[in-house]
Amino acid sequence: MTDRQIIFGDASDRLRWNVTGDEWSFPILSASAHVILSSGAQPFEPIAFTGSRGSKLADAVATVSGRGATFETTHALDPFEGLTIMVQLPKGAVAPPTTAQLSDWWWRDNLGWVVLIYGFAAVFAYMMFTWLWFGRDPKAGTIVPRWDLPMGISPALMSYIFDGTLRDEGKTALTATVLDLAVKGYVVLDGLDHLVTIRRTDLPISDGLPAGHIAILDMLHAHEGEMSLASLHEDDIEAVLLNFKVGVEAENDGRFYRQNKILFHLGIIISGAAAFAWLVVIDLNETAMKLVFFFSLAPLFLNAGIWKLLKSRRNPYSWMKRLLNFMGLAILAGMWVFGALLFSAMLYEDTGMNIAFQALLVVWGGVTFNQIFLVLIGSTTRAGAKIRDHITGLRLYLTVGEMDRMNIRDAPELSPAHFETLLPSAIALGIEKPWRAAFKAHLISGQSLTGPSYAPSWFVGDDDDAISGLSRFAESVAASLHSGADDSNSSAGSGGGGGGGGGW
Repeated sequence: MTDRQIIFGDASDRLRWNVTGDEWSFPILSASAHVILSSGAQPFEPIAFTGSRGSKLADAVATVSGRGATFETTHALDPFEGLTIMVQLPKGAVAPPTTAQLSDWWWRDNLGWVVLIYGFAAVFAYMMFTWLWFGRDPKAGTIVPRWDLPMGISPALMSYIFDGTLRDEGKTALTATVLDLAVKGYVVLDGLDHLVTIRRTDLPISDGLPAGHIAILDMLHAHEGEMSLASLHEDDIEAVLLNFKVGVEAENDGRFYRQNKILFHLGIIISGAAAFAWLVVIDLNETAMKLVFFFSLAPLFLNAGIWKLLKSRRNPYSWMKRLLNFMGLAILAGMWVFGALLFSAMLYEDTGMNIAFQALLVVWGGVTFNQIFLVLIGSTTRAGAKIRDHITGLRLYLTVGEMDRMNIRDAPELSPAHFETLLPSAIALGIEKPWRAAFKAHLISGQSLTGPSYAPSWFVGDDDDAISGLSRFAESVAASLHSGADDSNSSAGSGGGGGGGGGW
């Protein structure tokens, strides 16, 4: 049973009906239709169309006899072709819809939009309210170059405060912490390239050592004071990262940065409830439902990739890396647009334009909206804002050129001790390369005849140029963490686990 097939006009009404449909994958040998008016009125001006959707072919006969009209094809219909009929009806032959029927039809047509709009309004109101009350950072202060470290703030915690998360799943911060332990005399690094071995020294743990540092020392103690990251199994690596991230979270303890995850998860629940209500009133078929759930993953990963590239633009890169970053953004943005269009086109085939556009807003818009909320809802505390300003000033000092650094008032001499003190923080903040390059240039300018000479006490190895070794240190540790996990996949008894961190 169907309704709303009659178009009501001023002088007459018109019946238009797709008799067969046009999505059959097999031919139709013949098709016919009979229209009979029960009121006794006589139809007039019968017309029949054949062919694919939108075709104006009329390979059919249409006749009127008494109070009925007959339509019949004159030849077989090919796959995806159909028969559509149209006939004029005398005014009054069919009763026009009542006000109640018109209201019912309006709600049937627009209920999805009503639920979508009110659901979006509820989600937006919640997110805006929570952001205004909990997500806004204090206003930044005056930024000046700083060459001192924030009191009581570890390199890993500096990265956490500045980025709102531990970048690269905590691997960069862990690398910085290992080097900080070496500079402070708690460990010795054997080999800065390829296989890095960490050895515990006899220096006792001092009071106030950050929790992230202690987590690494505890892991060393569990491995009898010596640990090669490349030889660790997957479960050991995940334990190192998990314990380290838990330690950094304990250092923060909500004092400097709050991720406000409970507020974010509540927003997810509200968004999910709104999306579920929309799905209930729309009542998609099985194919359309699968498309909705499958394509909901696409913007999730694409948005995460775009955000990661956007954040990385804050770091000082060469023009080549900036070009590659821009190309990556362009590719991901193109994939984002293409995915949205593909999703709409595929859903259009099953549901039509109206539902397809609504689904695009629910899936693409809903996922993107919640990911933006995840970025915005994290907030720096007032104490954290002061530390963040300090870190911003330190980043400025670490990334300026040698001449600019010399012009900074009261800036200390770029000695090996000063270089080592700030190096772990430079690694944690992703700006180790300009700081290392500045120190190397300083050594060369001061020892032009003999070349750069730098031999830190915490490094044991065959590398004659420790600065060049440091340029590979972060990559070596990260590669060791990855290769250890890969090698463990073929070993019996390797386990899973892990977690922590925040952000995208």
